[in-house]
Amino acid sequence: MGPQPSLSGLGLPACNTWPVRPGKKSYFEYTAAELFIRYQFGDWFRKKYGAVGSAVTWQLDFLFTSYEAEQFSPVVGTIFKYMRSDFANPPSLDKMARFRRNRETGTLTERLLNDVINFIGGFRKPDMCGVTDSVDPARIELVEVSTEGQRAETRKELQEKMDQLRNQVVRPAMAEILTAGLHAGYSPGVSNIVVAPSAFRPAIRICPLPVPFTTNPDGSETPLRFDWICYEPTFADPTGLGEDGLVLYHIHSVSVEDLRGLKVPAELLTDARRAIQRFTFNRQFPQLLPELQPVWAKYEPLFSEDTMKIFAYGATGIVAILALASLYGVAALASTALVGGAATAGGAAAEGATLAPQFAGFVAALGTIDHVTSGAEEAAQAFSGFAQDSLARRRSRPR
Repeated sequence: MGPQPSLSGLGLPACNTWPVRPGKKSYFEYTAAELFIRYQFGDWFRKKYGAVGSAVTWQLDFLFTSYEAEQFSPVVGTIFKYMRSDFANPPSLDKMARFRRNRETGTLTERLLNDVINFIGGFRKPDMCGVTDSVDPARIELVEVSTEGQRAETRKELQEKMDQLRNQVVRPAMAEILTAGLHAGYSPGVSNIVVAPSAFRPAIRICPLPVPFTTNPDGSETPLRFDWICYEPTFADPTGLGEDGLVLYHIHSVSVEDLRGLKVPAELLTDARRAIQRFTFNRQFPQLLPELQPVWAKYEPLFSEDTMKIFAYGATGIVAILALASLYGVAALASTALVGGAATAGGAAAEGATLAPQFAGFVAALGTIDHVTSGAEEAAQAFSGFAQDSLARRRSRPR
């Protein structure tokens, strides 16, 4: 379950009120965007096809990972055998071994990651790939992750990768599977292998990014901005439903000054953060509405109509801000940023900014991000409902 576009009836995505950050994405951001989708895709694929006889991989993992499904499924094992065949030469295997050591020891840097991604890119392996023999024909489903504006190029790349899999993997794999069954006198279980774009869609459409901050002379830290990956562009096709196999994203960026201009009470974020954390670790509550209603009622009279509209129609951005607050425990940070006294983003402060957590920490926290973002979505949707109701009441009052 994920937030639906609040303005879908108007043909606008829910994120249209939040500024999109221009310019190139960093290697960390490219990887974060892909990992976050992989986390969701893996869960979706196993729920659809079952964990037995199914394996989910991405463009790096299958090179140095043995999947349980390979041990019990000759079909899955044979498919992976031919997918790995491009990497059978010693130099390639050595490069993968070095990458694996860096990954396992926590010394993986953006430069190392970039080197490996460039190395692998030439082999045109799918970003995301689910393999299963739980149905007949067996299936190889693909998902490509790319930036907004690259829909046509990504669609073409997806088609090229599917063609490559059909020619270089499915044909020899199916021939081997049928031959083995014929010689051993048993039915192979599948009559063919289908390669297709996946019907997966991201249910959680917000991936919070680490908060850049600058260190003050007294040792305290001041945030510069809030950034989050937003997957709403996936659904920005004419149908509003997205296309099989394609996940597209852009990055929103809101400065501390912009947030302060919204006049959002820091206490509201603090209380919402606590409610989200209680909900995340104690799922006995059926919804966040009862917990957030008193908080909203307390601060709603302070909101201008523009601020109310941000809550009503900018739910995607509120998700990211609430999730960031929950992930990093930044109640004090939010108070500094929104109530005053924070440095502005720019100048010497921006030059001295550092980024935390590091890549390895982000990967380790994927499960936490998923759960916290789910809670933040529910909180943002509750706030959106409160704000839309408040706006309607305000507009109906006699003037």
